[in-house]
Amino acid sequence: FRCQMIFGICFFMVFFCAAYGQEKPKKQLTEAEYEKWGKLWVKELSDHGLWASYEMSYENHKDTLFLQNSVTDSRLVFPNGRHGTFGCEKFFSCMLPENQLNLTDLKTLQSQTFGNVLRYEVGKDAKYIITVEKSEDGGTVVVIRDANGFVTSRVEGASDFVLNPAKSALLYVTATASKNSMGILYLATRTNYLLCEAANGKL
Repeated sequence: FRCQMIFGICFFMVFFCAAYGQEKPKKQLTEAEYEKWGKLWVKELSDHGLWASYEMSYENHKDTLFLQNSVTDSRLVFPNGRHGTFGCEKFFSCMLPENQLNLTDLKTLQSQTFGNVLRYEVGKDAKYIITVEKSEDGGTVVVIRDANGFVTSRVEGASDFVLNPAKSALLYVTATASKNSMGILYLATRTNYLLCEAANGKL
């Protein structure tokens, strides 16, 4: 009986060592795999909390912007999207690579894009989207669109703008070879008021 016990113990030790020896070594992460680890960032919440935007950022800078419905869990993905903004519960806008402005209707989830956009802002009650864009002649233009993306006004030669606190009017500046000018555009009435001009460094 003693011999059988010793044999059993020896057999168990041999089996355990063989099984342990077959255990796969833990995988060492490479530098390339570390780049796949993302960091989650909170971005925007729509007025009524029906939609949220958030971002996953990575070491390799291949960041992704997400748009998600808090009720249905519907989700849209914008690779390398940035500067996401909600237009109330009407639309979601964000910049995409190569100066593309994306405009997504939050009811239909249909998207449209506008090219050559340098920057943008959303006007009062999300009725307007104001952009600075590159023009065909190599200059710049300020373009005002409604919430559906249709152009309502343009200020040719304008290189920049600021909105008033109510976001109902904008102050813009234009520049040509001979003069600079500054004006005010009222978004609702599309009234354009020239504030001042400067030629040869003089007002």
